[in-house]
Amino acid sequence: MRRWLRNDLRRLKRKSGVGPEAGGAARWFEISVEANAEACEAVAALFDRYGRGCAVVETLPLRSNRLSPDSSVVLIKAYLPSNLQFSQTRRAIEDRLGRLRTCYPISETEVREFTDQDWAWEWKKGYQIQKIGQRLVIVPSWEKYTAMQGEAVMHMDPGMAFGSGLHPTTRLCLVALERHLQPGQRVLDIGTGSGIQAIAAVKLGAGSAVALDTDATAVAVARQNASLNGVLDSIEFFTGKLEEIASQIQPVPLIVVNILACTIINMIPYFKAQLAPDGHLITGGILNKFSLEVEVALMKGGFEAVALLKEEDWISFVVRARRR
Repeated sequence: MRRWLRNDLRRLKRKSGVGPEAGGAARWFEISVEANAEACEAVAALFDRYGRGCAVVETLPLRSNRLSPDSSVVLIKAYLPSNLQFSQTRRAIEDRLGRLRTCYPISETEVREFTDQDWAWEWKKGYQIQKIGQRLVIVPSWEKYTAMQGEAVMHMDPGMAFGSGLHPTTRLCLVALERHLQPGQRVLDIGTGSGIQAIAAVKLGAGSAVALDTDATAVAVARQNASLNGVLDSIEFFTGKLEEIASQIQPVPLIVVNILACTIINMIPYFKAQLAPDGHLITGGILNKFSLEVEVALMKGGFEAVALLKEEDWISFVVRARRR
């Protein structure tokens, strides 16, 4: 378990009046819903905001989910301490889930209670060392791993990047990053989340990286992960939108963005303005049904195709500014 999570647990026990300091075992609640792939990011972001640790996303086998036995469905979980704020936090989560249900198919919420020790096991259960592409190896912090020659090892704990396996959108972006990153380049990671793309870029040989997210909590988590991986000094962190902080960032030769398709389309002019000449843009988080719409928007926005990667229902485009 990450050091910051262990410290967080201790603080929570003291503040909430539960745990050994209060004469009893700490108790936790697991809140979970099922959602389709399109809703996954929105629900996970909500759970990241209110839960302890990060949201956990697991892909469910067909015909074993409550929503649709014939389509891809994920189980998304958040973990909350059993304290005086739990009822208020749960109401806030349910209120926002209700709004999301007007746009996406999301199951009813299930709640399960267990002890601190059970929580630690649940949080780790099912996560293992993952090899991505030719060089990247992602190792949970509680696992030991001896790197082979040429491997780039990252220590990352579960979050949206994990689940029962690294999420396809993240995996596609990491593979594209490994293929198109040139040694010493500066990389801009938009929608950094856990910081996994920015950290991977540095591990793969980038000279430096910029990690940007609109969520301050995500940026704080990304900082922690960068520190855990010994690359904190190689990454600049910003909270806000690209258009708000663009003047503070010089154009870069490689941008990676793993966000919703509609957001990618709206941000195309900003991507182009932030790319250095002959720079590459890696786009992830695109469901197959939106891929044509995104592709057309990228072509109209002055980009040309370099590569297309696909896994399950997800697409990642690699493009560059069209040469005149």
